Formats: sequence, C-alpha cells, structure tokens
Amino acid sequence: LLWAGAAAGRVVFAVTSKTLPSTTVFRVLPFALAAAFLLLAILPADADPIAGVLAFGLAGIGLSALLPLVISFCERNMPDEATNVTSVVFAIYLIGYGLAAFGAGPLQRFGFRLPTLYGVSGFLALAVAGLALVIVHLLTLQRVAKTEGERA
Repeated sequence: LLWAGAAAGRVVFAVTSKTLPSTTVFRVLPFALAAAFLLLAILPADADPIAGVLAFGLAGIGLSALLPLVISFCERNMPDEATNVTSVVFAIYLIGYGLAAFGAGPLQRFGFRLPTLYGVSGFLALAVAGLALVIVHLLTLQRVAKTEGERA
C-alpha cells in the first residue's frame, strides 16, 4: 500500500498541479509522512492490522511528490548547477532508500524496537517539514526580489 499511495499521490499531484501550487504540496507532504510514522510508532501490538496498512498508505502519499518537487525546484532555481545539484539530491535519496530498506533489521538486532524506529522517523519527517517551510519561504523571498528587480 505504500507504493500504491506513492503512485496515487503522484497522479493526484500531476492532475492538480495547475490549480494547487507545488510549494503548498511541498509543505504539506512531509507532515503526512510524519503523521504516518508517528501513527505506526504508537499503534498497540494488538491493533487491527488494517490500521498499520492504512498508515503505510498515508506514508506513500507523503512520499509521493517530494523527490520530483525537490528536483524541479533545483532545476528552476539553480539552472547553472541543476545537473550537479539534482545528482546529489538523487544520490541522497538512494542512500535514504537503502538505509530504510536494509537498516531496520540490523537496528532491531541492536535492540531497537520497530515503534521506536517509526517514532524517530516521524520526528525526522517533522524536521524535513520544517526544512520544507524554510525552503519555500526562501524561494518566495527570491521570487519577490526578482520581481522587484525586474520592475526597477
């Protein structure tokens, strides 16, 4: 369901991209991801399995458009460095993907429980949400400065 949520989120983003600003999507999605991880962290062991499945669907939606949006923002705002910056962004994405795919097992063997790992991931997603807010603010300031410079 994670991948179904990611695919559905990308389709919804593509369809609504003309009416829903990409900066709004960029600011909201990390909060959806954080909510999913924090929900997984607090689910009791005897919870209905459908709750966990739905949380993974929400996580997929939260992840859906973040990478394409970051790459788009890099290309739009740093055209001279777009190739290098987007390559670094994608490399970081792949490192994160690898850690997520192969890191939970060893961490559990070191004594970390899954709820703890999801909780930490939720707080990391909140940090990403804060970073997204800062990035959008800086992009807005840059756009305003450019517009004022063109008027002068």
